[in-house]
Amino acid sequence: MLHSCSYESASVQDLSPDVDLFESSVYPVLIRDCAFYACHGNAERFFRIYGPGRLRISDTLEAYDPATPAEIHHTYERARSMLQGVHGIDDSLLVRKPLDSSEGGAGKGHRGTDLWGHNVYRVKSDVAYQKIVEWAHAQPGQVEDTP
Repeated sequence: MLHSCSYESASVQDLSPDVDLFESSVYPVLIRDCAFYACHGNAERFFRIYGPGRLRISDTLEAYDPATPAEIHHTYERARSMLQGVHGIDDSLLVRKPLDSSEGGAGKGHRGTDLWGHNVYRVKSDVAYQKIVEWAHAQPGQVEDTP
């Protein structure tokens, strides 16, 4: 007799982390750490990151024009779509791929390593990595305003 594993997982449509937190905290991290032309600033990638000094969503934009609402929205939607993991958000591609395999990252498959073979974030305590994880778990209305 065959048995199958089952798990409860929210669909991508159900995952809607806070948009304002994304724009203020995560989007700048993605632009800085992931949006290089050889990486996610490449129009050929599924997970594309649009913004100033990187890939632009329109040919009418100058390289360093401020990010447009369309660029932020597109990047948010692509990041949100990468949050569905077999065992939840912490198992998702967005959370695991940029993390070094020694810290539980996806390891192979993410070619975003430095000259020494280390992934984008070497440890889970990296401040930029924590911003991504916190956003991934923050549903609208859960983020407290700070003075």
